[in-house]
Amino acid sequence: MPTTVSVAAATRQSFGVMFNHSSKDAGIVRDLLGGSLRLAPHPEWQLPEVIDWRADPFESRNWRAQLHMLRWLDPLRRRAEKGDTSAGEAWLRYAQDWVEKNRPGTRAAPEAWLNMVDGIRALELCLAVPFVSRFHPKALDWLSDSIRTHADWMIDERHLGHSNHALHQHQALFVCGAVLEDPGLQSLAERRLAELFEASYDEQGINNEGAIMYHLANYNWWSMARRRLIAEDRPVPDRMKVLDEVPIELAHATKPGGKFVSIGDTDGGDASRVDHPAARWVSTMGADGEPPEDLIRIYDAGYVFARSGWGDQERAFADETFWSASFGSSRRVHGHVDGGSLTFSSMGHEWVTDPGKYQYGTSAMRDYCLDRASHSLVSIEDRPYSASSSVECIRQKIDGTSYDLTFKDEGFEDVTLTRRVVYSVSGEYLVIVDHVDADTEVTGVQNWQCGASTAVHQVSRGFELTGPENRKACVLYTGTRPQMSMAIGQEDPIAGWVATGWKTREAAPSLRFSKTGRRFRFVTVVAAGFRETTPTMETLKSAVPGQLRLRVDTGRVAEQIVIGPGTVQILGPNEEMGAVVHRSTRTGAPVLNPLSRKTRQRIFTETRTARDAARGEGSAGSRRAAADRLRAVLASYDVRDGLDLGLQAAISDLTGVSHAGLPRKEIRRDRPGLINWDNNPAFRSTQARVPMVSLHGTDENPPPLTTDTLVTYALGSLVLPSLVLPGHGDTMTVMLHTAVDRARVSLPLFQRVRYQRELAAGPIVAFGDPTLDLSRELRLGWYLGNEEVDLPRAMSAVLQRLARQLGTSKFVIQGGSGGGFAALQVGAHIPGAHVMAANPQTDLRKYNVRAYRAAMIAAFGIKDASRSPQLLSRVDAARRIIELNSEMSISMVMNTGDLYHQRNHAAPFKEALKDSQGVNLMDVNVDLGPGHKGLNNAQYGEIMNSIYSRIGSES
Repeated sequence: MPTTVSVAAATRQSFGVMFNHSSKDAGIVRDLLGGSLRLAPHPEWQLPEVIDWRADPFESRNWRAQLHMLRWLDPLRRRAEKGDTSAGEAWLRYAQDWVEKNRPGTRAAPEAWLNMVDGIRALELCLAVPFVSRFHPKALDWLSDSIRTHADWMIDERHLGHSNHALHQHQALFVCGAVLEDPGLQSLAERRLAELFEASYDEQGINNEGAIMYHLANYNWWSMARRRLIAEDRPVPDRMKVLDEVPIELAHATKPGGKFVSIGDTDGGDASRVDHPAARWVSTMGADGEPPEDLIRIYDAGYVFARSGWGDQERAFADETFWSASFGSSRRVHGHVDGGSLTFSSMGHEWVTDPGKYQYGTSAMRDYCLDRASHSLVSIEDRPYSASSSVECIRQKIDGTSYDLTFKDEGFEDVTLTRRVVYSVSGEYLVIVDHVDADTEVTGVQNWQCGASTAVHQVSRGFELTGPENRKACVLYTGTRPQMSMAIGQEDPIAGWVATGWKTREAAPSLRFSKTGRRFRFVTVVAAGFRETTPTMETLKSAVPGQLRLRVDTGRVAEQIVIGPGTVQILGPNEEMGAVVHRSTRTGAPVLNPLSRKTRQRIFTETRTARDAARGEGSAGSRRAAADRLRAVLASYDVRDGLDLGLQAAISDLTGVSHAGLPRKEIRRDRPGLINWDNNPAFRSTQARVPMVSLHGTDENPPPLTTDTLVTYALGSLVLPSLVLPGHGDTMTVMLHTAVDRARVSLPLFQRVRYQRELAAGPIVAFGDPTLDLSRELRLGWYLGNEEVDLPRAMSAVLQRLARQLGTSKFVIQGGSGGGFAALQVGAHIPGAHVMAANPQTDLRKYNVRAYRAAMIAAFGIKDASRSPQLLSRVDAARRIIELNSEMSISMVMNTGDLYHQRNHAAPFKEALKDSQGVNLMDVNVDLGPGHKGLNNAQYGEIMNSIYSRIGSES
């Protein structure tokens, strides 16, 4: 007797990654009706009149399984729903033929009733019920019977698979229950789904299958399962809420090139079809969406993802540095035996990679991809590795200067491997220290699998790497000399290959360092060069036993890294040990809490009082004494991430620290002294190397300024630096900088001043941002000041006083990104000001959380200004303009490829000011490509000259 079915339930369940209507359906159906079937990634196959369900044209289990899933029929079903008679008849012909020839217990094809294959096919049959009921009702008899057969088959636990195979079966059983109107089937499926989800996901939202592509696939499949429960008004297990964390993990697992890191059975892939702000951000290379909050994410299931940035601070997303580490269990469905393996991408190229999937099934290349020998880790020759081993992350210490992690691997019998991975946040390179400890003599091999399109040149200390566009990197060793070798495109034994897709591969260098003994170590530096610079590494002598001291120069940053037992210290390239005083010198000192109002008041009072006292007493001895008092205050705290609220800056002021004699590449995160206490004309402290005049407050006038001069203003707990370049003309150009790379740029920063001078448009005043003095790790301060000092207000007072002295009557205030926000804030205080804001943030609350929160904590001692009415105008430029009833003109220069800033900043800013009578706002659109990018000099000059022409500047 035919089984009754619910058309309504089948209609409700007609969705899913594999079952949604597509614009490609018509073309696929045309091919199918023409006798052509393509089951990706395999070639086309000519469909015979009558299908041999045991056909195996490509000798592929994957192809045979896909044939029996019948999901290749779904475009026919979808077109049939729209009235395509030929498509519907073809679906019925093929589906009924399969049903008649592959019943359980008969001579069905071997793949016909494989787990997962059965579930996907059951869904296909269920979703056909609506069109069959409407156009071919007589066919419902055999169709409904087959749905019942599939349900009965999947009820039997002996037929169940595991992991995602079981998921497809449970999901299908639930849909069968809905279509067959069988509550018992639905309840059984719900229970199985809940149990499987509990076993498949941890509390961080990480799936247990061991491959990033399968993290994506399972997210899609489980999201569909959740949606199917909701469609039938069934309860969703609370545990499934962790699915909402998966898109953030996928964003973290995305390399700067926009593709997933190839951990486990992953060959490329991306998050472009995931509807989540973080996924959109990485898929559009920073043009749209929202970046995740943190730069490093460590997942307990066995993944470390870290990067230099998200392309959100005027550095291209593709040029950021990214690295990953894999650890945890070796028994993961789609994972590899890769515990401790690393990848490394930087400056637009993947230098160290994982080999990828290549295929399922067996082949020499597949075996190589699964083997430790193809991953960037240490192996022991001629010793088997336990397939049940688990690599532990036994130590992690993350701060603003370095990431320091240690992994322990006991997978080789009687051998312990420990891998310490240290990443310099400022230098963006890795130092890897691998220890081998064995009971008997062994040969250890440290392998580095390079990415495709990488050329390698062996040098005395390792290997120099060259990528596309002459990009440079290195893999260098220090310590005792290892044996070095390299393989590329080798067939016997296979080595030096990476998978690029299904059964496709590309030769890529595999680099090897090897040593023999019972106890030994490898110390290796992996670094990428800036632009076309080849990185260098030099080993320095250390006075402390067991301490590793290196000088690394990437062309972008030159620095020392000092690695001791449990410690990492980053110094300038020629800086002596002990010069850095940011860490507490008193054991057990309390952590300096920047959110504590009491702590902030104490420190700001101390720094303000020290500067005032030094100014009043006037002697070098009194300044040294004041500096000593501040050092004692600093030593009374454990300062984390350099967030000392300006103590070190005040010490530098009191002691007259000078960077004037340092080479340009000698970068110090702490700024020099910015107060010329005696107004000595010979005093120089910054790399600008110009005379300095220091004033107390904004009410004092500097002496006549006839030459380039650094004028600094003591504003209590902050010191405002301004570089004044006199010139002829009636227009003063004010320059505000963007985010600062603290590893590459010394403070104070005066950005694009040299090029602005070439425009010959009159006097120039460039401001550095003293907000950055509050934390040596802060990159973007937006010229906020702190709770005591409203910097835009103070800067406007300084500018109007300077304008009277320099004889100017017009102001053009310019800045990009964070500097653009500050330009709007400062311009709001100056009647008649002209502001050029390039891709600015306009409301900091709508910017990425990481940068916003860091600035709020440093500047105001809060995490969010939304509930602080007195601060709202300081974080919202439109609100400030409206409150002051400002009269100003604004050239809003926006990159058409920066959808994030267009949508979240430019559009609401313009909407907020549409009724402001005193604001003349002009749109200037430029095409800089996708993402948040700054103007080059030529573009900047063209826009600025157009502003000077419009306002009638005279030079």
